Amino acid sequence: MGIFEESRCIALQVQGIQFGHLDRTHRYNQVISALHSSNASLSFPELFKNQHQLKAFYRLMNNKSVNQSTFISGYVSGLIAYSKEQSNTEPWILVQDTMLTDYNSRSLDLGYTQTERSNGFLLHHGLLLDEQFVPLGLLHQ
Repeated sequence: MGIFEESRCIALQVQGIQFGHLDRTHRYNQVISALHSSNASLSFPELFKNQHQLKAFYRLMNNKSVNQSTFISGYVSGLIAYSKEQSNTEPWILVQDTMLTDYNSRSLDLGYTQTERSNGFLLHHGLLLDEQFVPLGLLHQ
């Protein structure tokens, strides 16, 4: 594969996100533009230039049609597209792990994951590495 092209990989991931509506796609592109042109460590009210941009961001994030799978599917399709652009046919590596998150010492209501003896859940994730063991992304969680 050679040198990992981070910006190309990220661009393909961003392009892979499908919102199913032109207004949401337009709003998302505005959000991405603001993130690229600013310090990403700022709070959202500081990051967006005016109240209209901030409101547009919150509307996008709170839209019932936008959820985690919207972003994960774009992320995965971007990684697949990036892999297809590579000339090297060496296999990539998916490192997987399952862990138990345990919140027994806290008074949290985690809904259906909660039992009489346990207040937690199983978390399974997979880290995708190229043939040189460079992390490409968290493929699933």
